[in-house]
Amino acid sequence: MTLHVKDNDEWKSVTKVAVKHDGEWKTPAVYVRDFFQWRGVWPEVQINYLVIGGGGGGGGGVGDAVGGGGGGGGGGGFNEGSATLLVAGFSADITVGNYGAGAGYNAYGSAGGTSTLSSTLLTVSATGGQGGHAAAGKGGAGDGGGGTGGTPNGKQGGGGSDDRPGNPGIAGNTSTIIDGSTSVNYAGSGGGGGEGGGGAGGTGGGGAGGDFSGSGAPATGYGAGGGGGGGNGGGGGNGSKGVVIVSYTWPEQLMTGGDTVTSYGSGDSTTWIHTFTNDGTLTSNV
Repeated sequence: MTLHVKDNDEWKSVTKVAVKHDGEWKTPAVYVRDFFQWRGVWPEVQINYLVIGGGGGGGGGVGDAVGGGGGGGGGGGFNEGSATLLVAGFSADITVGNYGAGAGYNAYGSAGGTSTLSSTLLTVSATGGQGGHAAAGKGGAGDGGGGTGGTPNGKQGGGGSDDRPGNPGIAGNTSTIIDGSTSVNYAGSGGGGGEGGGGAGGTGGGGAGGDFSGSGAPATGYGAGGGGGGGNGGGGGNGSKGVVIVSYTWPEQLMTGGDTVTSYGSGDSTTWIHTFTNDGTLTSNV
């Protein structure tokens, strides 16, 4: 049910209802009579979301006599957007994709898990990045391919190399959802392993590739790929877990859930941010 008011002979939907109590504006419970039953009326609210899948693990390198460096893990999918929802009774199940494990000698890294925000009104998902490839064979054939990025918008890992430095990972995507102004980079892909230098990890937490027998670095942040193992048999680095972030602007906190709940702004311009780094439920307070 949506509440309307007449403004200059035009009916308009109400987006916010507030009353002043002791000098402070507060959100009241509003009810209307629907035949013989009183029903609560709540406005629709714009929900902003960022869903990132888990990052893939780096691939394992192979001994110099037979192969080269492992490929970097792919960055998790990056799904950002908004939806206008009736907040009363809203509930969503949150799944946070796990990281992909880095591989040992001559093995593929594991893929990251899928992150989802799922409700009857809105379903959003982002798949995990794929693991970096193992090197196979000497020379050019020894280059390990970087893992494919998750869907949508995931970044591919840097390829591993033989007898030369590994290829760099790719910078991830940016978002300002945390505070509305600061641009944060998420889900960079892992750099490839090599000899004479590992590939740099992509901005946004991607792990650097290993050098010679060194291991690829683990990813940091959210949804980033691990570095590939060095070109003389190094192991791949782990990717990093995904994340689900939901924000909305309202004078009071309308929902419960998340590993952390923060806010910025004040009054009618207060924005609430629910960050899930583990599985959970986002539930309306009204």
